[in-house]
Amino acid sequence: MERKMRRFLGIRGALAAVVTVVGMALAGPAPASSPPELAGRIDSAAATGAARGTFLALPLFDAELFTEGGRPFSWSEPFALSLTYRRSFGAGLLVWASMTEMQRLRSIDPGAANAIEARLDQCFRTVQRGDRITAVSETPDRATFFLNGQPTCTLEHPGFRRAFFSIWLDPGARDPAGAARLRGAASS
Repeated sequence: MERKMRRFLGIRGALAAVVTVVGMALAGPAPASSPPELAGRIDSAAATGAARGTFLALPLFDAELFTEGGRPFSWSEPFALSLTYRRSFGAGLLVWASMTEMQRLRSIDPGAANAIEARLDQCFRTVQRGDRITAVSETPDRATFFLNGQPTCTLEHPGFRRAFFSIWLDPGARDPAGAARLRGAASS
């Protein structure tokens, strides 16, 4: 199935990587508490925004952004993005979609793409419905990844925060209104 999905998306270059980002819609009320993996990483972590990722009207994941004390989002402050999957996806597809989006956004140096992809291959795991991947960005160059609260890896690369999280948070994301909702901004 993963190979068929890659082929389908590859044929339609304009649809590349939408499996992870297109069509974010309001996900509803923020949770009462932050994921346990944020304890000790982001002081008083609280939800800043939420969105739902869809593809062709099928819900794929619910996304939540957490900042210290629920403060307004800032690229210069620590934050965490948590995706709770509503469908199963192979690790390879998650890596491929992430790399495709970072390249589309031109958020990574083409010379660094292979190194980042190799590290993401080590970080990502296959997800099942209900699984949660949380990525915590404590510095501009480092993010720690968790699957269902268990650490999978820490990835360090110059400017990684902006390069990776732009997939969901940048105004140039596939769904700018969903990105705005995640950042806690009113969408237009």
